[in-house]
Amino acid sequence: MNNYFKTIFLLVIFLSINVQAQISDAKVSALVEALRLGAVDGKLYSEWQIKPKNITNWSTRYLGKTITPEEFAANPTVARQILEIKMGNLLREQYELSGQDETTAILRTASWWMSGIPENSNPKLEVFTQNILKFYREVLDKAKNK
Repeated sequence: MNNYFKTIFLLVIFLSINVQAQISDAKVSALVEALRLGAVDGKLYSEWQIKPKNITNWSTRYLGKTITPEEFAANPTVARQILEIKMGNLLREQYELSGQDETTAILRTASWWMSGIPENSNPKLEVFTQNILKFYREVLDKAKNK
């Protein structure tokens, strides 16, 4: 029985590493940039248009300290750092849930970004998610051609 658990443990680690490898940090960064490019001006904070409560929650969770929405908006480097952690976790989760389909994972993550629901199929939201996918691909292509 002990070997059984070791095998399962190693399999889980292998699958986890494989999923992590499929969604690279460069892809996460491209998604975060796509979200910035596709931000809808909602009179919120930063180039990404973030709700104040998300800024305080995410900064506390991912930086270990709370930053104000004003600090977040004034420091795009810190904002990007927080968003890459948050969205990287979410994108990798959606990648796994989508059967390792990158396009579906991007669309589901963009849907979550706007609605809080990865499977939201609102027609207005579909325009936004398709724009994010387009920006994502453009950012990746530009990085590849450098």
